[in-house]
Amino acid sequence: MSKKTECLGRPIIMVSGDKGGVGKSTVAVNLIEWLLGSEDRISLIDTDLTNPDVHAIYKKEPRINTVRPEDIDIDETDAGGWIQLAKFANSNPEILVINMKAGSKLSLDKYHDNVVGMFEAINRPLILVWVLNIQRQSVVLLLDALENLPKLHSVIAVKNLKNGFENEFFLWDEKKKTNEALVNANITEILFPRVHASISIKVIDEKHRINDLLNDMSYDQIDKANLKKWHEQSSRSFNSVKEKMAL
Repeated sequence: MSKKTECLGRPIIMVSGDKGGVGKSTVAVNLIEWLLGSEDRISLIDTDLTNPDVHAIYKKEPRINTVRPEDIDIDETDAGGWIQLAKFANSNPEILVINMKAGSKLSLDKYHDNVVGMFEAINRPLILVWVLNIQRQSVVLLLDALENLPKLHSVIAVKNLKNGFENEFFLWDEKKKTNEALVNANITEILFPRVHASISIKVIDEKHRINDLLNDMSYDQIDKANLKKWHEQSSRSFNSVKEKMAL
């Protein structure tokens, strides 16, 4: 870790993608498990009020400091949710993972100046982990987010292979202006392995921690082997961008 990063404090890692169903929760869960492999404690905010899967999985984990999703409501009616988020980040100095709900862009657009000011006041590295699908709109939404978010330490574009093959992901527009915007954003691409349906059901739908399942002697051995391989592959991807995450 550089001296500059130390002065800024521990990073805030925002997992987003704006569109629902791209796999933000599965990426966030693997990211959290990866962080817990080297961190004594982290903080978590899940802003998805409809399906707060990540919060439900970790709300009883003693090494994770979290709040109820309804206490930080990122919506379009007022800036209160962003204010509560900033206060939480400011009072909890450990690494913070924020799992953003789909459709948060409208709120960010409306309260852009407030959000930028609050994040700048916190003075911590802000990392955007953007989960992609193979549609061009996924990149358009990323560019919109880059225009509205505070200054970012780095951007990690996650090609979630549940959404398509690696060569199907659209990242570079033919228009030079779009190319330049993506290059200037300091984007680093990583692959996120495709998850088997049975594992997704167990982890996300039934709300089990990955580490708990790997230590559960009653868990199906084939599923356990697939879960172990999936998590190891995702951890290698996160390891490859450890420095980009200011860790």
